[in-house]
Amino acid sequence: MAIHEITTTDVLQRCESCNDEHRVLIDDLEVGVARDQQVDGRMVPMPPCPVCAAVEFLVRAPDNEPEHPSQGSFGHLHRMMVDELHAQLVTRGKVNAAVRDGEGNVPPSLAKPLSTEKRNRWFSKGLRARRKVEQPEGTPVENSQ
Repeated sequence: MAIHEITTTDVLQRCESCNDEHRVLIDDLEVGVARDQQVDGRMVPMPPCPVCAAVEFLVRAPDNEPEHPSQGSFGHLHRMMVDELHAQLVTRGKVNAAVRDGEGNVPPSLAKPLSTEKRNRWFSKGLRARRKVEQPEGTPVENSQ
């Protein structure tokens, strides 16, 4: 599954298993996954696909990740959108309790929002990514979700 658009209220997600597109409310998402004694604050668990039940975990970029090798590609835009969604969730306080410290605070370095420069350069018309999809006759076309 990949995300193709982020609005102020929801995320457009496309399931890779069944190609279903559906919107997920941002208020229904939370940063962080805790299992047993392990906690990962970089992950955002997405709800299961309503059609096929496939599950995805979005993972924000590591702090030391180099620039994407293919600037402007779907992978590059998707990476920035995941980072921005993660940062928005942190800003809204939508963080799993296991990620918070003993006093309930969120680590200040948890979020990695887009810079104004990157937002203006890559997302001047909103947080959307384009991806080539196959039409039934096999001809790739641009799909702007």
